[in-house]
Amino acid sequence: MCSSDLLVWAPGNLHELLAGFQSVMATIDGGAHWRSLSPDLTYPAGVKPPADGAAPTDGPRPGAIETIAASPVGRGTIWVGTNNGLIKVTRDEGKTWSDATIPNLPYPAAALIEKVEASTTVAGEAYAAVNVQGAGDDAPYLYRTRDWGKSWQSITEGLPTGEPNGSTVRVVRADPKRAGLLFAGTESGLFVSFDDGDHWQSLRLNLPTTSYRAVEFAGNDLVVGTY
Repeated sequence: MCSSDLLVWAPGNLHELLAGFQSVMATIDGGAHWRSLSPDLTYPAGVKPPADGAAPTDGPRPGAIETIAASPVGRGTIWVGTNNGLIKVTRDEGKTWSDATIPNLPYPAAALIEKVEASTTVAGEAYAAVNVQGAGDDAPYLYRTRDWGKSWQSITEGLPTGEPNGSTVRVVRADPKRAGLLFAGTESGLFVSFDDGDHWQSLRLNLPTTSYRAVEFAGNDLVVGTY
């Protein structure tokens, strides 16, 4: 599925556009010229990608970047999630990258990092929605890190399982003005947390039972997109 998270404006430079492929690319002149901000980020830690143009050898196969999040409070901090379950982070706009993959993911071979969201108040904090529907599991998987991805905590208390259309979390967004205020969309509903994900409650109200794929902010308004 094509994601708008694959094209992201850098908060520190609104003329810089980031794009995700197997690596992160950047342009500051409207796409006339691009530069690479990363190596291939779709291989696990400790696995060296093959040289450009070389066929992959036996072992982990490459994936593609599914989501990019540039921190609005940590200049040069960029989070990346892939469709083969990996998360990578840079704190110096791509000069160096660290592995921030969530350990002990369920069905790691089928895990897709649906959305990585950078905190709007703390540079080292981020959230990740993980989709493992490829393994036949539509339960909610949502995580938080407060230490640059060195450790992750599951934050799903209050998110229901067994929803009519499934309970997979498709999107998580942090309010740009209020610390700890989060919104999450699943295959069946919309949810809100007032305590940084420790507890969730329904925000569906009169919204339909459908898949919520996008959450945006417009002033004091919340805008959601369905599938």
